[in-house]
Amino acid sequence: MPKFHNKTLQDAIKSNKDLYLLALESPLVTPRSYDKTNHILFKKIFTWSDELIKENPSKYIKINYAYDIPKGINKNLESKSKLCCIISGNKKVSYENELYSERLKAIKWFEKNHIEDFDLYGTGWDEVAFGENRYINYILRRSGFLRNFFATNRPSCKGKVERKNINFPSAMKMQEIYQDILQKKSLIAFLLDVYLFTWVLII
Repeated sequence: MPKFHNKTLQDAIKSNKDLYLLALESPLVTPRSYDKTNHILFKKIFTWSDELIKENPSKYIKINYAYDIPKGINKNLESKSKLCCIISGNKKVSYENELYSERLKAIKWFEKNHIEDFDLYGTGWDEVAFGENRYINYILRRSGFLRNFFATNRPSCKGKVERKNINFPSAMKMQEIYQDILQKKSLIAFLLDVYLFTWVLII
């Protein structure tokens, strides 16, 4: 679910038409999709949460996140150049049962022991997050200078992938273009980054 002040959501509300919500992500990733105060905006909500469905079966409709499982899998290992590949975003949450930290442990293990057999693709691996402080993290995401200054080097990362069926060379080319834009930033943008950097240090 988008933020309440999102223009698309506001336009939908002003249309006076029935709104429907697909709540498929985990509440750890999109907690506002499971905030019941937001549910009054929607006529029906499609979710996997049996708890919500049991509470109000006329409001919440059961839907499971499905995958199109292939009928056959190519088991020819001769064409494989690497043992393992991960395509995922760099996410972090504070929760006792979260598994994002285990994903990071696996990535670090491959980078330390068998980086030649491992590739990593996805968004956010060139960024850094200071815990759960969304304001500081927002500034870091908006500022190219700060993002690069604090970035964690992931030697296995080959580039960003907006969609998991995109070809990898295209993703790597987009990464090169993005880095080139950062290097050619104007003096004004650079000074703004320095100002934001100083502000972060102060707070």
